[in-house]
Parts: sequence; C-alpha cells; structure tokens
Amino acid sequence: MSEKTLRKFKKLLEAHANTMKARKEAAKKRKSIKGLGGAMGDIAALASDIGSEAVRAELACLKMERKALKQLHAYAVKVAQAGANRGKDGPA
Repeated sequence: MSEKTLRKFKKLLEAHANTMKARKEAAKKRKSIKGLGGAMGDIAALASDIGSEAVRAELACLKMERKALKQLHAYAVKVAQAGANRGKDGPA
C-alpha cells in the first residue's frame, strides 16, 4: 500500500472516529434530560423543546457518522479491488 493511500485511509478513519465521538456526546446529552419523576416525566422531558433539540442534534450526528463510515468503506473497497486487479495482471 502506498504512503498516499495509507494517509487517506487514516484520515477517513480519524474522521469516522471524530463523528462517532460527537454522536456519543449528543447521546449523552439526550440521556441526561430528566423529567420530574417516573416514566411519564421522562417522556414529557424528551418531548419538550430541550428534548427535541437533543434528539435533532443526535440525529444530525448519526447522519454525519453514517456518511463518514460510507466513505471509509467505499475507499477500502476501492483500494482492495485495485490491489486484487494488480495481482491478476502481475507475473505468474
């Protein structure tokens, strides 16, 4: 694997790790929203404006994480296929 390929893979891997970290933080904030007590209190808290904002923030982070993971996977498939094609054309 060339140095350029390795650098790009590491960059995509780091981007995915960063989006994962952001999503976990958003989930932690959503989970920290507590109601007055009991299940109905928690439901009311999540349905409130603050709860709705927390859910939207977590969904946005999930979307970014999904995109980063798709890019990482697509690049890995591209590199693997290029390597396999090079192996077929090489000396026997």
